[in-house]
Amino acid sequence: LEQILAQGGMGLIRKPVLQVNPSHPLVAALAAHFAKGENKDLIEDAAWLIHDEARVADGEPPADPTQFIARLTRMMTRAAQAPVA
Repeated sequence: LEQILAQGGMGLIRKPVLQVNPSHPLVAALAAHFAKGENKDLIEDAAWLIHDEARVADGEPPADPTQFIARLTRMMTRAAQAPVA
């Protein structure tokens, strides 16, 4: 709605707020790894991907498309190398 109003010259755009649910299984798992000091590079990539995912869901491009692609590729490569349970 804000985007529609902005296009009409109303100028009512607010800066979006990313709300993170701390009890979401993904966020809880990342927090547990972070608390243990594990996989800091993986956690950083995941955090940025969550941020960019929110931007895409809001109809915006990732903040840095080149870094988004690099992070996504690292995560997919890591997932492909993980042992199958």
